[in-house]
Amino acid sequence: MNSSGNRPYSADTKKSASKPASVKQSWTILNKAAAEKLLKTTSRGDIVAVDFDGTCIHNDIGAVRFYRAIMTGFVDFTKENILGEIPFPKIRDYMRDAAKKSTKEARLKLLGTATAVYMAMYETLGARKAFPWPPKLYQGKTISELAEFSRKVTEEELVCDVGYYAAPAAPKHLWDETGYIPKSSYLMATGIRPYSPIIELLNALADKGAGIFVISASEGTAVKACVDAVGLKTAGVIGQRLTVKDGILYPETIEPITVKEGKIDALRLISGTDKAPVMVAGDTMNDVALLNTATRLRILIDHHKPWFGKVLSNLTKTADTIVQPQFIEAPNIYMGEHEES
Repeated sequence: MNSSGNRPYSADTKKSASKPASVKQSWTILNKAAAEKLLKTTSRGDIVAVDFDGTCIHNDIGAVRFYRAIMTGFVDFTKENILGEIPFPKIRDYMRDAAKKSTKEARLKLLGTATAVYMAMYETLGARKAFPWPPKLYQGKTISELAEFSRKVTEEELVCDVGYYAAPAAPKHLWDETGYIPKSSYLMATGIRPYSPIIELLNALADKGAGIFVISASEGTAVKACVDAVGLKTAGVIGQRLTVKDGILYPETIEPITVKEGKIDALRLISGTDKAPVMVAGDTMNDVALLNTATRLRILIDHHKPWFGKVLSNLTKTADTIVQPQFIEAPNIYMGEHEES
């Protein structure tokens, strides 16, 4: 792992954000008023549920850890049990060959191809199959190894430049068996930053006695490391979970899978109650089911993506809704975004 903090991979593959990531916005006037109203009416025992990636922080801690895990060899594609998680034989052979090399070029090919595998699963099998797939690549590690790796990644991503770089996928002719047509390369985000206004609101709600629950589609140890690092006061944090036996991670996913309606199940599990949250915050379609359970206020972070209108159109009228432009003036890059072929 590169410890310099400001160049996580290499200058010739990385592109900086178009504006400094340190430039922060505050709440809009109307949104600030709505947040303050909620704070005044919140009391002990209320529940608040929040997505984390893209909602409480800029970019995605689970994704950037995944990128670093492949680029640094923490995920080892020379091992047959890891390769066995690749459901496409031709792609599996391609990744096996790339994994035998230690060059930057080979690592980028591994990363771009792994991202394309995720996108192929997402588009052909759906979110409930795709979202648990990246965590399965950590099988065989100890839970303490993954937690320490997550801590280091969080530490470095909080100070490195916010930007992105491109990683190429395997050639298109190798994907014929998948029914998926990949892009030639995918964009990989670098740098995470806390959205301070959201963190401050959540901590103020916690101080009023509300239980703050983070429900993320990222793997849980990555989320917990980042929640701790940004100082968010929570009553519970849950993400994707793998089975652990004698401290070793196994590839079986533990239910509920924290995707879409599964986030509601996870909230009930970790809160120990069916009580609906007074506030929910999120930023994607993955959060809509949970957002629709809010009784007083829904906060949506708008990253200026073309699909955001679909998020809005799928909300029910069960609570007041505010849309807040993202707090950092830099691209928020989701896993699977790509440059034009």
